Amino acid sequence: VLLCAIYLSPLVNLHSWIASYLMVLNTIAMCLSPMLPVSMVMGQSVTARRLEKEHKIGCLQPGRIPIAGKISTMVFDKTGTITKDGMDFDAVISVQDARFGERIRFEPDEGDDEAVAAENAKVVRVRVPAGLRHALASCHTVTTL
Repeated sequence: VLLCAIYLSPLVNLHSWIASYLMVLNTIAMCLSPMLPVSMVMGQSVTARRLEKEHKIGCLQPGRIPIAGKISTMVFDKTGTITKDGMDFDAVISVQDARFGERIRFEPDEGDDEAVAAENAKVVRVRVPAGLRHALASCHTVTTL
């Protein structure tokens, strides 16, 4: 701030208001840039903590959170593949009008239990919105519904 005041004072005559303006702008940019990455990381960390606390959404890479705000498509996460082969299908949450819907849970399909498969199929028909049903049908790695 002191340098900006000096540049604008009559003691420093750059012979042009444009040169003075650019010099002040350059000085401000030089002062802000060392702290900009730190403030971005802090903001991403706070956002990741709020997602975990308020929505129970875990984020392994907080640097991806600003990019996630621009996503307009559905993303499937294959959780559990680090600790075991395969994927467990637990639940779906629909989004309508920029709001999360209710969590629709499914029973784990352990083997060839036809009663569990029939119950899960009924849950899909009755509770899952049509658009989300079509998206689930197009995801070929999802376990049997």
